[in-house]
Amino acid sequence: MQAQFGISQLILANERLLDDLGDRETKILKLEEQLKEGREGFRQELRDEILKEHEAALKVKDVELQTAREDLAKSARELEGVQQKVREVSEREKGLQDKVNELEARVVDLEARRELELDEAREDARASFFDSDEFKAVDEAKYQKLLRDTVASIRHLFRREHSYVVWDRNAVWDAVEFWGDHDVNSEVETQPAAAATTIGEEVNQPAPTEGGSS
Repeated sequence: MQAQFGISQLILANERLLDDLGDRETKILKLEEQLKEGREGFRQELRDEILKEHEAALKVKDVELQTAREDLAKSARELEGVQQKVREVSEREKGLQDKVNELEARVVDLEARRELELDEAREDARASFFDSDEFKAVDEAKYQKLLRDTVASIRHLFRREHSYVVWDRNAVWDAVEFWGDHDVNSEVETQPAAAATTIGEEVNQPAPTEGGSS
């Protein structure tokens, strides 16, 4: 009877052991499942974290790229503005150069016309002045003065002291007759008796000495 009780106890112990083993196996399976789920969760979390980091980096890159695009567009607009200004300046410079060329041509034309008008004005003034009484009066006055100066010079030459040659009245006339038909009687004084000699005739006078005595 004790042996039967002992066997019963062993059976119960074995059953309890089997139950424990089953529970442990169940726990192991659960732990393995949890571990598997944990691994998958960790992997998922890791993937999510990596994705978040990549997404954040991509967002930063997108912002930088957008900023770069905006800067590029702004630079392109500025460049277009500068090119437009350059074209405008070039057009203005060309227009100014055309105006300068036009003004230079006008200046040349005006100078030519001015020279022509001045030449015509000079000719007209010269012609009108030569025909005017004022010019005739001035010309006559110059003629009279020149005639008086010429006659005075000849008279001074012919009246020098110790002259060897006596010129007659006709010699004076020959000197001034090219000035025209002019009465020189008032300009030339009558010479003494020696004036009747011909041009170049020597007067019988001794040559002056170095001391000036005859």
